[in-house]
Amino acid sequence: MLETVRRTLSDFTRLSLVRKAGFLMLLLAAIVSAAQGLRNAQQFSQDFQWSPSVLFIEGTNPYAYYLSGNADGRIILSQEPNYAHGLYVLFAPLAALDWSQAKIVWALFNLVASLFIAVWIGRRAGLEGVLLAALVLAFLCSTPFRNNLGNGQHAAFVLLAACAVLLGNSLRGSFLTGFAYLKHSFAPPLAAYLFFKNGPKHLLLSLVPGIVGYAIFLAYVGGDPLVVLVQPLKVNAGTFLVGDGDWMSLTTLLYPRKEGLVYALIYYATPLLLSTVIAFFAAKRVADPFLAFSIVCVAALVCFRHLRYDFIFLLPAFAYAVKKAEQLPAKIALAAIALQWYAARLFDPSGVFDLGKSKLILVSLNFFLCVLALVCLFMMSKKTAMILTETSATAEPISEVRT
Repeated sequence: MLETVRRTLSDFTRLSLVRKAGFLMLLLAAIVSAAQGLRNAQQFSQDFQWSPSVLFIEGTNPYAYYLSGNADGRIILSQEPNYAHGLYVLFAPLAALDWSQAKIVWALFNLVASLFIAVWIGRRAGLEGVLLAALVLAFLCSTPFRNNLGNGQHAAFVLLAACAVLLGNSLRGSFLTGFAYLKHSFAPPLAAYLFFKNGPKHLLLSLVPGIVGYAIFLAYVGGDPLVVLVQPLKVNAGTFLVGDGDWMSLTTLLYPRKEGLVYALIYYATPLLLSTVIAFFAAKRVADPFLAFSIVCVAALVCFRHLRYDFIFLLPAFAYAVKKAEQLPAKIALAAIALQWYAARLFDPSGVFDLGKSKLILVSLNFFLCVLALVCLFMMSKKTAMILTETSATAEPISEVRT
């Protein structure tokens, strides 16, 4: 880390006056954004899973409590327990704190985790010095980062765990990746990628955190094992939230009856199949592991229901596109992600259309931008494969001469 700071300062001194001014403005914007996120976290943190965790450490099943009507209002704000069982086991220490203390601790964790993720992903993408610092600051300026921090959300925790995929053919990495499954909407493409890339042993190891978390949860609160197992899905199915730019949300808006075999196939089966196919191609056809990881992250956003804060999962794609910025697909991907991070909220069609149509327009726009970024990543993977092939072909005669 000290070497990264030293390199950044050295690069900064060599910048032109105009670029120095631009970098300092970006730094100021990032500080303001992070400060606003922390302020919002202390005021709101409405999604932070603190109150369900409190019920858990008291020996009460938070899923059953919520599904029975939340009669006493013990589950506060928007803290519906729609995560996997292991999350509440992990959050037990936070549940021992009072609400005001827990909000502070969780907000600081989110901030530190976000900084670590941005630096680590930037370095894995091959960025250094001022370019790496600019990536981190641009991320801190983004709406998804600020929403995640202010809402007390868990996307940074999930992305931190998902980054363990980049540890390569490592059993430790596969185990740590399993913590990302605690949020169900990211589990299918990550699990499929692990299976196709590293084999069934790594997939099974990634399931251990969820299985152990479920076992501890069940042993602590009791109940019918099968009933308790499916309760998170029941809570999640009952929230009826529409995401900000994904296949499932588009299906909900275009097929509002939400019933029947056709709806089930389109809503559930199609994103599962699509994410699995994308994960297969990323694992088997993309030579660069970081690019493959970027594709899997965007695929999760395209296929499954996500709100704005989850769009921090565009960070790997953004970092890769910055590194390859000389390529046209990278420029298009950067523009698509920038619109998602900084400008999507500025486009509000509600002044022209009714609420239903304006929501459909917004979701369709965000979906298109995510798909566009995904297509550009695949185009860059073909470019990378061509470069590797040409390099190998050029190097082959040299090796023959040396032999």
